[in-house]
Amino acid sequence: NEKFAVGQMMRRNLAWILANPDFNSDQKKVARNMAACGTADCGCFVDYCPNCKTATAVRYGSCGDRNCNRCGAHLAVKWITEQAAMVIPDTDYFHYCCKP
Repeated sequence: NEKFAVGQMMRRNLAWILANPDFNSDQKKVARNMAACGTADCGCFVDYCPNCKTATAVRYGSCGDRNCNRCGAHLAVKWITEQAAMVIPDTDYFHYCCKP
């Protein structure tokens, strides 16, 4: 039973997503970002041993997309926490989002 991260699934299906006319340009951009997240496509950082100067670790950059579960998840949790703090107890509450 193999586990996949969202980025791995995006990389595996990216060609299909980009070719599919059901996805708009914004959705395709998010898919590209998430596919690149955690790979050399987003750059990398190399840690070196201060004594012998050999590479000890390579860390890959993140995409920074707010829709990415790796990069944007903490922002979503923060937003939800902030919104929950504004709710008045014992009242009905509705959240509407309007987009032009």
